[in-house]
Amino acid sequence: MDDETLLMRIADDGIGIPVGQFMAIASHGLASMRHRVRALGGRLDVRSPTSGGTLLLVQIPIANAIAQVGEPEPT
Repeated sequence: MDDETLLMRIADDGIGIPVGQFMAIASHGLASMRHRVRALGGRLDVRSPTSGGTLLLVQIPIANAIAQVGEPEPT
């Protein structure tokens, strides 16, 4: 995280996702994640490294992430 961007890197060491499935209509999980990230003004990159597994890179502007959390209610 820096002053402007929240960056999340999520990786696994499974069998990976075929490149053709990254944007497939039937990939509801990826489509849902992409939709939520875009709603926050961010970007989701899905990669399948040659070493195997899947890598998700999520970038969300800090201002948008904080605005969605909101202020805690006074106690």
